Amino acid sequence: MIRRCEDGINNDFIEDSRPTGSKPDFSSGGYSSVSFELLSGDWCNIIKTDENYLQDWEQINKLEIVTMEKDYFLASRYLEEAYRNYKGYIRIVTKDGNLSTKQICSLTYHGDGGVFPIGVTVRPIFKLKEGLKIIDGAGTEGEPYTLGI
Repeated sequence: MIRRCEDGINNDFIEDSRPTGSKPDFSSGGYSSVSFELLSGDWCNIIKTDENYLQDWEQINKLEIVTMEKDYFLASRYLEEAYRNYKGYIRIVTKDGNLSTKQICSLTYHGDGGVFPIGVTVRPIFKLKEGLKIIDGAGTEGEPYTLGI
């Protein structure tokens, strides 16, 4: 899920990109998982809950840019366990600016499970190349950012 947000990037200005809520240092990997044995004797790994979203959540609130026209996901997971049955959630921000979760998968001790479509969008974060800064604009479609040195 964590890949570069490459469509539409002007590489003259952007050094790197990532989805909002992913690891703040722009690295991938490093997610811990829990292993458990199914009734069949097979083993399964599920990615544990992480708090990668916290730094981005604080920053978008500080900048007052929380809301969008649609719900968007934070590339951060929440895992719920009850009696060796697991439900996986993705953290989202609703279009009203509230932090929430949406279930994306489930897996039972018996090996049954499912994946659920979530219907939300991605809000990318871009790391500008050294020396560039935002000199004007609000970062909206009607008032895009203007970059300068």
